[in-house]
Amino acid sequence: MNRRSVDTLIRAARVHDGERFLPKDTDVGILGGRLVLFRPGERAEAGEVIEASGLTLAPAFIDIHNHGDLRLLSRDGANLLSQGVGTVIIGNCGFSPWGPCARHALFLNDDAPFRFSTAKEYFETLGRTPLPVNAASLAGLAALLPEEGMCEQLRAAMEAGCIGLSVGLNYEGQNEIDTAGLISLASVLTSYPNRWGGICWHMRDQGEHLAEAVAEVVRVHEATGAPCHISHLKRTGVEHPEDIDAALAAIEPYPGITADMYPYVEGFSTLRSLVTIGQEALGSAATPANLATAGCKKCCPNLWADVVLAGGVPETTVGKSIEQVAATFGEDGLSAFMRLYAEYPDATVCFMNQSHPSNFEAVLKHEKGLLGSDGYVYDTGERGHHPRSFGAFSRFFACCRDHQWMSHEQAIRKMTSFPAKRFRLEGRGRILPDYYADLCLFRADRFGDTATFGHPGALSEGMERVFVNGKVAYANGHAVSKSGGLLRPSR
Repeated sequence: MNRRSVDTLIRAARVHDGERFLPKDTDVGILGGRLVLFRPGERAEAGEVIEASGLTLAPAFIDIHNHGDLRLLSRDGANLLSQGVGTVIIGNCGFSPWGPCARHALFLNDDAPFRFSTAKEYFETLGRTPLPVNAASLAGLAALLPEEGMCEQLRAAMEAGCIGLSVGLNYEGQNEIDTAGLISLASVLTSYPNRWGGICWHMRDQGEHLAEAVAEVVRVHEATGAPCHISHLKRTGVEHPEDIDAALAAIEPYPGITADMYPYVEGFSTLRSLVTIGQEALGSAATPANLATAGCKKCCPNLWADVVLAGGVPETTVGKSIEQVAATFGEDGLSAFMRLYAEYPDATVCFMNQSHPSNFEAVLKHEKGLLGSDGYVYDTGERGHHPRSFGAFSRFFACCRDHQWMSHEQAIRKMTSFPAKRFRLEGRGRILPDYYADLCLFRADRFGDTATFGHPGALSEGMERVFVNGKVAYANGHAVSKSGGLLRPSR
């Protein structure tokens, strides 16, 4: 019998193909960036052999909610790779790095030399730049100018290479679009059958009006048939955790609607966002101080003690709550907030205790629940802002293992084949012949997060190697190459 030859052979690992574990002694090869599978007992020749006994081999994980739109161009992505992530979906929460929001504070990239006028310009740069992981992009609502025809601009973004639309309906500006306008945009998406063609929703409300916000998603889906995905589905506040069960029940009858969450109760945004959130309760005519107070009450049960500064402020205040900063200056929490807001409106903050712990567990355990970090791309050694950027995937796996949320087989599926199929990432998320060689090799008994709010930039542990498009991207605790690229939908 002729032996098949491959560039790299991974031997004796416990192989999960994205749906299930394969028979013992299945070996996996890489040839020209694609996968080759060897049946038990079949022999192979390889330029490199990796003995992987005691390790689990799976498709590289897929982060469907990432904000590394600009940071992908300049960072090594060690935070993602140490979690086994090989692909991200960017352009979330209604923000894309071109046009009116080219330098938006949400991208955490003030040092970037990039400024893009159109999606085409952005994708041209992304397409010729080696990336730490693969990236597919949504078109953000905030990048579409109403006065220039939003439907036409969405078509241009889809033609440039977007896979769908994202909306951030509790952000200033984006909250002005009504349901009819969203239906018009969703109708544009349905004319692209060769790609996902759906909407990722940062909904209008995640608090007391959660049910109405979910109902809007359902209405748009029913009116157009466009796939809809709810980002970071939660019920803010520690009261009424049962509302999340009602939200999941509302989308359950619809195969075209899914949701995601990250395994943390703590949220992340900007000082400015508290004022915007307050507008939902009081209207835009209220004073900034009253709006900030209303926004804080909505997000943080312990008020200013739960608003912790994460970045964009003097280093001496990073990691401190607004209440702690206020005590230092002998002022009350609101006064401290208004002073910081006046000088650093786009400073990033973590909202501690933003939701009940049962929220993320309910979503992630649900058959429609996917995992999304809502995080960023970082360099080795960067401090980080929220530990979810460094530990969402490893923490989820550890919860499944240590708290018996679900089996290893089910947990890996939620991070691989499920998101790949949902967002039509062709050739990804499975270990199948001729699929792209995006792989992660890890110790299932040790894989877990180490990042905390005191040390948010700590890498995950237990990940041995990550391959992106057949090249080793992460090994021995370090990012070692950039072999990712832009994932463009087929035309």
